[in-house]
Amino acid sequence: MCFAIDVAEEFEIPTITFRTYSAHCLWIYFHLSKLVEEGEVPFGDENLDKPISCIPGLENIIRRRDLPGICRFEKADDPILQFFIRETSAFSSFWSYTLNEIEAPMITRLGSFFNIIYAIGPQHAFKSRINNSSPSTSSNGILWEEDKKCLTRLDSQPTSSVLYVGFGSMIRLTRDQILEFWHGLFKSEKSFLWVIRPDLIGDIIFYGAGKGHQGKRVHR
Repeated sequence: MCFAIDVAEEFEIPTITFRTYSAHCLWIYFHLSKLVEEGEVPFGDENLDKPISCIPGLENIIRRRDLPGICRFEKADDPILQFFIRETSAFSSFWSYTLNEIEAPMITRLGSFFNIIYAIGPQHAFKSRINNSSPSTSSNGILWEEDKKCLTRLDSQPTSSVLYVGFGSMIRLTRDQILEFWHGLFKSEKSFLWVIRPDLIGDIIFYGAGKGHQGKRVHR
Protein backbone atom coordinates (compact mmCIF):
# COMPACT_ATOMS: atom_id res chain seq x y z
CA MET A 1 0.00 0.00 0.00
CA CYS A 2 2.46 2.56 -1.25
CA PHE A 3 0.13 5.54 -0.85
CA ALA A 4 2.04 5.97 2.42
CA ILE A 5 4.98 7.25 0.35
CA ASP A 6 3.00 10.29 -0.79
CA VAL A 7 2.03 11.10 2.80
CA ALA A 8 5.62 10.72 4.00
CA GLU A 9 6.94 12.98 1.24
CA GLU A 10 4.36 15.62 2.10
CA PHE A 11 5.51 15.64 5.74
CA GLU A 12 9.18 15.17 4.80
CA ILE A 13 9.69 12.06 6.89
CA PRO A 14 11.49 8.81 5.92
CA THR A 15 9.50 5.70 5.02
CA ILE A 16 10.23 2.17 6.14
CA THR A 17 8.44 -0.95 4.93
CA PHE A 18 8.20 -4.21 6.83
CA ARG A 19 7.87 -7.15 4.43
CA THR A 20 6.56 -10.36 5.94
CA TYR A 21 7.36 -12.60 2.98
CA SER A 22 10.75 -13.86 1.84
CA ALA A 23 13.46 -11.94 -0.02
CA HIS A 24 13.09 -14.36 -2.94
CA CYS A 25 9.40 -13.57 -3.19
CA LEU A 26 10.05 -9.82 -3.17
CA TRP A 27 12.69 -10.29 -5.90
CA ILE A 28 10.10 -12.08 -8.06
CA TYR A 29 7.60 -9.25 -7.53
CA PHE A 30 10.21 -6.76 -8.73
CA HIS A 31 10.38 -8.71 -11.99
CA LEU A 32 6.64 -9.04 -12.67
CA SER A 33 6.79 -6.50 -15.49
CA LYS A 34 9.74 -8.35 -17.04
CA LEU A 35 7.77 -11.60 -16.83
CA VAL A 36 4.95 -9.90 -18.74
CA GLU A 37 7.35 -8.49 -21.34
CA GLU A 38 8.90 -11.94 -21.91
CA GLY A 39 5.46 -13.53 -22.34
CA GLU A 40 5.90 -15.72 -19.27
CA VAL A 41 2.95 -14.06 -17.51
CA PRO A 42 0.04 -14.44 -17.46
CA PHE A 43 -0.53 -18.17 -17.87
CA GLY A 44 -3.31 -20.62 -17.05
CA ASP A 45 -3.08 -24.03 -15.45
CA GLU A 46 -1.17 -25.65 -18.30
CA ASN A 47 2.52 -26.57 -18.38
CA LEU A 48 3.06 -25.49 -14.77
CA ASP A 49 6.45 -27.19 -14.61
CA LYS A 50 7.90 -24.95 -17.32
CA PRO A 51 11.08 -23.32 -15.95
CA ILE A 52 11.33 -19.53 -15.76
CA SER A 53 14.55 -18.15 -17.24
CA CYS A 54 14.20 -14.36 -17.21
CA ILE A 55 14.60 -13.59 -13.48
CA PRO A 56 18.28 -12.85 -12.67
CA GLY A 57 19.68 -15.23 -10.09
CA LEU A 58 16.75 -17.63 -10.42
CA GLU A 59 17.21 -18.71 -14.04
CA ASN A 60 15.67 -22.16 -14.56
CA ILE A 61 15.41 -22.64 -10.80
CA ILE A 62 11.75 -21.73 -10.36
CA ARG A 63 8.81 -22.98 -12.43
CA ARG A 64 5.51 -21.43 -13.38
CA ARG A 65 3.85 -23.11 -10.43
CA ASP A 66 6.32 -21.38 -8.09
CA LEU A 67 5.23 -17.88 -9.16
CA PRO A 68 2.61 -15.89 -7.19
CA GLY A 69 -1.03 -16.73 -7.90
CA ILE A 70 -1.61 -13.32 -9.50
CA CYS A 71 0.48 -14.56 -12.46
CA ARG A 72 -2.33 -16.91 -13.51
CA PHE A 73 -4.77 -14.24 -14.64
CA GLU A 74 -5.99 -14.52 -18.22
CA LYS A 75 -4.80 -11.09 -19.40
CA ALA A 76 -1.63 -9.09 -18.79
CA ASP A 77 -3.67 -5.93 -18.24
CA ASP A 78 -5.68 -7.50 -15.42
CA PRO A 79 -6.23 -4.72 -12.83
CA ILE A 80 -4.97 -6.81 -9.91
CA LEU A 81 -1.78 -7.87 -11.69
CA GLN A 82 -1.14 -4.28 -12.75
CA PHE A 83 -1.80 -3.10 -9.19
CA PHE A 84 0.96 -5.38 -7.87
CA ILE A 85 3.35 -4.20 -10.58
CA ARG A 86 2.72 -0.54 -9.70
CA GLU A 87 2.98 -1.11 -5.96
CA THR A 88 6.23 -3.03 -6.27
CA SER A 89 7.79 -0.39 -8.52
CA ALA A 90 7.17 2.13 -5.74
CA PHE A 91 9.01 0.00 -3.16
CA SER A 92 12.35 1.55 -4.10
CA SER A 93 11.21 4.72 -2.34
CA PHE A 94 11.17 2.80 0.94
CA TRP A 95 13.87 1.59 3.21
CA SER A 96 13.23 -2.13 3.57
CA TYR A 97 13.13 -4.50 6.49
CA THR A 98 13.62 -8.05 5.22
CA LEU A 99 12.66 -10.89 7.51
CA ASN A 100 14.69 -13.91 6.53
CA GLU A 101 18.35 -13.35 7.28
CA ILE A 102 19.37 -16.76 5.85
CA GLU A 103 18.68 -15.42 2.33
CA ALA A 104 21.92 -13.43 2.18
CA PRO A 105 22.55 -13.79 -1.61
CA MET A 106 19.05 -12.56 -2.47
CA ILE A 107 19.20 -9.73 0.07
CA THR A 108 22.40 -8.61 -1.63
CA ARG A 109 20.55 -8.48 -4.96
CA LEU A 110 17.73 -6.44 -3.41
CA GLY A 111 20.36 -3.85 -2.51
CA SER A 112 20.08 -2.62 -6.09
CA PHE A 113 16.56 -1.37 -5.29
CA PHE A 114 16.83 -0.12 -1.70
CA ASN A 115 19.03 2.37 0.13
CA ILE A 116 19.24 0.24 3.27
CA ILE A 117 18.10 -3.31 4.00
CA TYR A 118 17.79 -4.71 7.52
CA ALA A 119 17.63 -8.48 7.95
CA ILE A 120 15.75 -8.78 11.22
CA GLY A 121 14.45 -12.35 11.13
CA PRO A 122 13.47 -14.96 11.80
CA GLN A 123 10.52 -13.79 13.87
CA HIS A 124 11.06 -16.49 16.47
CA ALA A 125 13.79 -14.26 17.91
CA PHE A 126 11.24 -11.68 19.02
CA LYS A 127 9.76 -11.81 22.49
CA SER A 128 6.07 -11.16 22.97
CA ARG A 129 3.53 -11.59 25.70
CA ILE A 130 0.54 -13.87 25.35
CA ASN A 131 -2.39 -11.84 26.59
CA ASN A 132 -5.03 -14.57 26.66
CA SER A 133 -5.15 -18.24 27.57
CA SER A 134 -6.26 -19.59 24.19
CA PRO A 135 -3.81 -22.13 22.70
CA SER A 136 -4.33 -20.51 19.30
CA THR A 137 -3.08 -17.11 20.44
CA SER A 138 -0.40 -17.10 17.75
CA SER A 139 -3.04 -17.46 15.06
CA ASN A 140 -4.36 -14.08 16.17
CA GLY A 141 -1.05 -12.49 15.25
CA ILE A 142 0.59 -12.63 18.68
CA LEU A 143 3.87 -14.51 18.96
CA TRP A 144 4.34 -17.23 21.57
CA GLU A 145 6.52 -16.39 24.55
CA GLU A 146 10.15 -17.33 24.07
CA ASP A 147 11.45 -20.56 25.57
CA LYS A 148 15.19 -20.09 26.12
CA LYS A 149 15.94 -23.46 27.72
CA CYS A 150 17.41 -24.67 24.42
CA LEU A 151 20.13 -21.99 24.29
CA THR A 152 22.48 -23.76 26.67
CA ARG A 153 22.41 -26.87 24.53
CA LEU A 154 22.78 -24.88 21.30
CA ASP A 155 25.82 -23.05 22.66
CA SER A 156 27.50 -26.40 23.24
CA GLN A 157 27.14 -27.47 19.59
CA PRO A 158 29.71 -26.84 16.82
CA THR A 159 29.06 -23.81 14.61
CA SER A 160 26.53 -24.41 11.78
CA SER A 161 25.88 -28.00 12.93
CA VAL A 162 22.23 -27.81 14.09
CA LEU A 163 19.20 -28.02 11.80
CA TYR A 164 16.44 -25.54 12.66
CA VAL A 165 12.85 -26.54 11.91
CA GLY A 166 9.85 -24.24 12.37
CA PHE A 167 6.48 -23.78 10.67
CA GLY A 168 5.55 -20.31 11.86
CA SER A 169 2.37 -19.33 13.68
CA MET A 170 -0.35 -20.42 11.24
CA ILE A 171 0.52 -23.77 9.65
CA ARG A 172 -1.19 -26.92 10.95
CA LEU A 173 0.04 -30.47 10.28
CA THR A 174 -1.51 -33.92 10.58
CA ARG A 175 -0.04 -36.66 12.77
CA ASP A 176 1.24 -38.49 9.67
CA GLN A 177 2.92 -35.35 8.34
CA ILE A 178 4.67 -34.58 11.61
CA LEU A 179 5.92 -38.18 11.89
CA GLU A 180 7.21 -38.06 8.31
CA PHE A 181 9.24 -34.96 9.10
CA TRP A 182 10.51 -36.56 12.31
CA HIS A 183 11.69 -39.70 10.48
CA GLY A 184 13.53 -37.50 7.98
CA LEU A 185 15.29 -35.59 10.75
CA PHE A 186 16.14 -38.81 12.59
CA LYS A 187 17.63 -40.40 9.47
CA SER A 188 19.67 -37.27 8.71
CA GLU A 189 21.76 -38.07 11.82
CA LYS A 190 22.12 -34.33 12.39
CA SER A 191 21.46 -32.41 15.57
CA PHE A 192 18.26 -30.40 15.30
CA LEU A 193 16.08 -27.88 17.05
CA TRP A 194 12.41 -28.23 16.22
CA VAL A 195 9.94 -25.54 17.32
CA ILE A 196 6.48 -27.06 17.81
CA ARG A 197 3.48 -24.94 18.82
CA PRO A 198 0.96 -26.62 21.16
CA ASP A 199 -1.72 -26.19 18.47
CA LEU A 200 0.38 -27.33 15.48
CA ILE A 201 -1.13 -30.82 15.51
CA GLY A 202 -4.03 -32.56 17.22
CA ASP A 203 -2.98 -35.83 18.83
CA ILE A 204 0.79 -35.70 19.13
CA ILE A 205 3.39 -33.25 20.32
CA PHE A 206 7.05 -33.65 19.43
CA TYR A 207 9.51 -31.38 21.08
CA GLY A 208 13.13 -30.99 21.95
CA ALA A 209 16.53 -30.49 20.42
CA GLY A 210 18.23 -33.71 19.63
CA LYS A 211 20.18 -36.05 17.45
CA GLY A 212 18.16 -39.12 16.65
CA HIS A 213 16.62 -40.35 19.90
CA GLN A 214 17.42 -37.21 21.89
CA GLY A 215 14.08 -35.61 21.09
CA LYS A 216 10.94 -36.53 23.01
CA ARG A 217 7.56 -37.56 21.64
CA VAL A 218 4.43 -37.19 23.73
CA HIS A 219 0.98 -38.54 22.85
CA ARG A 220 -2.12 -36.81 24.16
